[in-house]
Amino acid sequence: MKENAKRLPKVSIIVPVYNGSRYLREAIDSALAQSYKNVEVIVVNDGSNDNGETANIAGSYKDLIRYFHKENGGVASALNFGIGKMTGEYFSWLSHDDVYCPDKIERQVRRLARPHEGRTIIYSNFTWINEQSAETGVFRVPPEYAANIYLAVLATVVHGCSILVPKACFDNAGLFNERSMTTQDNEMWFRLAKAGYEFIHMPEFLLKSRMHSEQGQRRLKRQNITEDKQLAVWAVQHASDEFIKMRTSTVKILIRRKRKQALLIFADVLGWPWVIRIGYKTICIIRYHIADLQVLFINVLQMAIRWSLKLAKYV
Repeated sequence: MKENAKRLPKVSIIVPVYNGSRYLREAIDSALAQSYKNVEVIVVNDGSNDNGETANIAGSYKDLIRYFHKENGGVASALNFGIGKMTGEYFSWLSHDDVYCPDKIERQVRRLARPHEGRTIIYSNFTWINEQSAETGVFRVPPEYAANIYLAVLATVVHGCSILVPKACFDNAGLFNERSMTTQDNEMWFRLAKAGYEFIHMPEFLLKSRMHSEQGQRRLKRQNITEDKQLAVWAVQHASDEFIKMRTSTVKILIRRKRKQALLIFADVLGWPWVIRIGYKTICIIRYHIADLQVLFINVLQMAIRWSLKLAKYV
């Protein structure tokens, strides 16, 4: 950027890491390579027990980053620790296994150079990469979700590492929920939306998100499913007005994501007479099971095709 970096808002890039030596260097390098120069990189070692490998990698950067070590407490606790140490006006989260595109921060800060920037949160599209850092696909937030943050978060399409958040948000809405191990990000976005912050989707691809066998949501798959169901219920109860306005879209998301309990609770928050609620619940459950049958039919059809192809080889 041509502007003097000292006159531009400082951005704190916080990198929480636990036993992440395999990918940490690539993540830190991408943070340090940002075209926007008024940044600080804070690496928070969340009690890694990898014989010092994570600490050695972080330590090799010396004064280029700010490095801290804490007892293990989960991603939310590491993020909160980093927020407590940051000196920037804006917060940007980078998982130790993800990679920023070189102009991620610059593009987002430029987008913020408009009125009410202190009440604005920005997120973007992203690309998928594998363990070898090769791109395997792209993810575009669907337009109907980009137009409404409540639907976007309920559908879990907001990538936490694509976001740029004013630090003041945390003073108003609180920090990440440390009791949650896998859904702390989506719960935070809900709280910020309820607090009146505007979420703006940028169609650019500013993040490379890595899929690999060691990542937390795969290791904690059962806990993630449980917490995701609990979050859907909590969201429906606490953002009922917003979801009621978009009743059809909300029901579709809850059915697609298999959130049966939240679906039934949603019928109650509509505030209709009990007879209508019972009828509506019945319709929703029928649609829920029809969706199950559609998935089953597709799976059976795919299996039949595979077996037909195998048998064809012997004919």
